Amino acid sequence: MIVNPYAFIPKTESKSSHFGDFATRLGAGFLFRQIELTGPVPVTLTYNGWWFRQRILVDQQVVFQCISWMKIRNRLEFEFTAADGQIHPGQIEIDFSKGLRIQRFRIWIDGFIVYDEVV
Repeated sequence: MIVNPYAFIPKTESKSSHFGDFATRLGAGFLFRQIELTGPVPVTLTYNGWWFRQRILVDQQVVFQCISWMKIRNRLEFEFTAADGQIHPGQIEIDFSKGLRIQRFRIWIDGFIVYDEVV
């Protein structure tokens, strides 16, 4: 069988995968993610890396912020107070491509991984 190397190749589905039983991705973009968590703590977490500034917001409250002029951080640690008054430690790890596209985005709350996205 001869295969035509110039033949049209149909577009395939995105290979993006989201893992997390208690998480839903609400929004995504260049250096941006918004995730709704239902467990272990029900919150909405937003990561924004625009304008040389990395910010993490939990329910619209800034819990982490840093200026990233020279190097963008790929491991961010923060803590927040939930509605019940308990303090929860959190961590985000991001793997970037050379063009600063997010290739993997992971969220830990209280030492447990609650969201894992592979693009």
